Amino acid sequence: MKEQGIAGDLSFSALPYDGRYSQVALTDTIRGIVVKLVTDIFQSGGMEVLIGTKSLLGEGWDAPALNSLILASGVGSFILSNQMRGRAIRTLRGNGQKTGNIWHLACVDLTSSDGGADVEMLRRRFRGFVGVSCLEKGGIENGVQRLGLPDNMLDWEALKQFNRQTLALAADRTGLAERWRKGLEQGVGLVEEIKIPERTKYRQKVERMKRLYLNRTIANLTACLCSGLASFGIDILKTFYRSRPRTMEDIRFMLIVFGCVGVVVFGRKLVRVLKLYLRYRDITKDICDMGIALLRTLVKMGVVKTAAAELSVSVEQDAEGSVYCHLSGGTNYEKSIFTEAMSEAVSVIDNPRYLILRKSRILFYVSQVDYHAVPEVLGRKKEWAAYFASCWQKQVRNTELVFTRSPAGRKVLLKARMEALSAYFAEDVEKVSKWK
Repeated sequence: MKEQGIAGDLSFSALPYDGRYSQVALTDTIRGIVVKLVTDIFQSGGMEVLIGTKSLLGEGWDAPALNSLILASGVGSFILSNQMRGRAIRTLRGNGQKTGNIWHLACVDLTSSDGGADVEMLRRRFRGFVGVSCLEKGGIENGVQRLGLPDNMLDWEALKQFNRQTLALAADRTGLAERWRKGLEQGVGLVEEIKIPERTKYRQKVERMKRLYLNRTIANLTACLCSGLASFGIDILKTFYRSRPRTMEDIRFMLIVFGCVGVVVFGRKLVRVLKLYLRYRDITKDICDMGIALLRTLVKMGVVKTAAAELSVSVEQDAEGSVYCHLSGGTNYEKSIFTEAMSEAVSVIDNPRYLILRKSRILFYVSQVDYHAVPEVLGRKKEWAAYFASCWQKQVRNTELVFTRSPAGRKVLLKARMEALSAYFAEDVEKVSKWK
């Protein structure tokens, strides 16, 4: 302090709740000098733990020796979070083996199946962060799934085991460097692609929706029967006793009557249940053809400048059944345009100018219809949307293009928002980044 000439400008006071520590009062004129002095002490090893605010850890503070960063802030902004993370991922001159651990703290709400608000913020944060996977398969990708979080956030033992594994991985800095080395060997660049949820989850959600309607039908039937018995039970029993069947013909007649009444009363609900079972076609079966149709349109319209012969649509499926789609070849800008457009086509429908109706049939007569938004980059011009629909017709088959800015089109748009299968996967279809 004396060497810096600021000793006379400092004042100290003991903390009221712990006399072992003192608080240093700074003036605006010496604040920058003190921050630099503390940073130098930290860099030289004279201080091992430093607690700072998000303002300190933001843009401007430079301490390359930092090798562990614990983020206990609720900052959700991607830019500020990335600036804070940047404090620990800088190279250190003279130490080529430096590694950095970045900790994101979250409190798990054991009353919520998804972990609560803190865990949800963690998921949002990690969509923008690319790092090495902690899973056995390895690799470099974004998303919180690379951490291996427990599937059941209500399982306290699983959460404690996850924390123990995380501590062990953090202590193994040599293993961290090795995972990065192996991850980099798996590819040559970062690829942005879209992820369609695994078919198991797809079927589970659709089956859950169908069971809801089926259960409602059964509940309505039971409620009607109970209500009828409660209101007219005695009269029904008396009538049944007087007109009880005495021959097989009487029994057949009564069964036919009850059957006809059941069909009339509950037939419409049964038809609705069957429609739900037969309405949707698995989108993962068509994702490659949809990508080819989109790519041909982007090339034709000049949005993608690279020659079509140098481009291809890559579709892969992982061990869990999730489908990934990205553009191979072309510039990074063209890949980004393709991924964004593909994401719009399979994600939840908002307010596009044009809709694509994807139609198919089961057993040659049962029609299936799903709705997809024409990407904004193609919906700007009618001829572009029409060409996209024609390419879709060649690749995916049975297509109808709908202009949503007309009265009839608005009706179709409202129906699409309610009935499109993408509405059930608003949080599952996502853009991911992987090193390939």
